[in-house]
Amino acid sequence: MPTGGSGPHKTLCWRYYGLMKEETGTLVGVIERVLAQELGDRAEMPEGAIEHLARECLLDGAGMLKNTLNKRRKAMLRDQARCRRAFERRLRKRWKEPFELFETCLVIAQEMGSEFNANHRPAAATSNDLVFEVMTRLHGRACHLASEVLHLMTGGYASGALTRWRALHEVVVVMLFVDL
Repeated sequence: MPTGGSGPHKTLCWRYYGLMKEETGTLVGVIERVLAQELGDRAEMPEGAIEHLARECLLDGAGMLKNTLNKRRKAMLRDQARCRRAFERRLRKRWKEPFELFETCLVIAQEMGSEFNANHRPAAATSNDLVFEVMTRLHGRACHLASEVLHLMTGGYASGALTRWRALHEVVVVMLFVDL
């Protein structure tokens, strides 16, 4: 473990020590080993030794970090998924009714758009009605965006949902402009 003292090599060791607290001893041992090799019995580091030390610490530390993350990856991801599911359960419990109302409106809009398209597309195709074509495509895009909003909200990503909601509003503005 790094001990007190000053100088660039001590600062570097402490930074790595702070990054790898869970691996106490391994990364710190590498840094101490490299320092011992560089310094030996000398009190001063030779020219370029700090750059060499930093490179060695980074390479050895990166390898250790990679190995540690690979060893702990499955447990880490399992814990992350468990926390995410618990959060989403609490979110659904708190916002169940508004989410269901929003999804109900979305399903109604999709079904109405589908039925409207099925009933009026043949006549629009024969008359080459471009407004019908633009509006049905924009309606589909609006339904897709509303679905994204729902999924982002139920996942707890309120700011992402708001961003998609603004995109949905832009589609509605374009629809209003085309309908003039």
